[in-house]
Amino acid sequence: MALEIIEELKQTASETGFKVDSFAEVSQYPLLGFSRLGSASQSPVVLLSTGIHGDEIAPVEAILKLLKLDLLDKRFSWIVAPLLNPSGFERGTRENQQNQDLNRDFRNTTSNEIASYKNWLNDQPTPDLSLNLHEDWEAKGFYLYMIGNSKHIPIGREILNTVSSIIAIDQSSEIDGHIAGNGLIFPRDQFDPKDLEEWPEAVYLAEKHPHLHFTFETPSALPLNDRVEAQVSAVLSAVSHFGASDK
Repeated sequence: MALEIIEELKQTASETGFKVDSFAEVSQYPLLGFSRLGSASQSPVVLLSTGIHGDEIAPVEAILKLLKLDLLDKRFSWIVAPLLNPSGFERGTRENQQNQDLNRDFRNTTSNEIASYKNWLNDQPTPDLSLNLHEDWEAKGFYLYMIGNSKHIPIGREILNTVSSIIAIDQSSEIDGHIAGNGLIFPRDQFDPKDLEEWPEAVYLAEKHPHLHFTFETPSALPLNDRVEAQVSAVLSAVSHFGASDK
């Protein structure tokens, strides 16, 4: 299953003008990275990553759909990591084959997957916008995390508004231990990254180079097609509104 979608991702990315890197092989699976320069001078750089938790299928399928339909705006430069945990994807587990949660491995890195991914990122342009696509088995609807300047909160609201036409937004006042408001979590003042023993990808990216970041979460209990469509719409909305904003 994992090898099949890896091959499909690789072929589709190549057909849509992406440079395809296999930056490591872990548990007999290649780790893929795609990159494509934008058509505009000084194109903003967007990092898009999925599949770090193997039981979160919709984000990987969303990447594949975005590539197949050639929906990633060519005015932007793109860095794409489409499946960071192929061994977990094969098994349908959150963790990799060594039972590591890869999205807690970005500070004191021990896994081959994240060490290789970080090395690959060091050779890529610095992102202006990063998007991590995830799913949540306990979510009551779609929600997102935002890291960045508070002036960009309206972009988060626009993303939520777009997604709300596809699936409901989680209206909980607290989500995953964070204060939330109408599906948006802006945790800048809720914790100090330096106090965390384990860093997820979002915190690592923000600490490495400050920029605008969103993590999207779709509720795993909903039909797969709806979750895929929500993720695709969230990505397109984020890029569209970021491009129109004062960066």
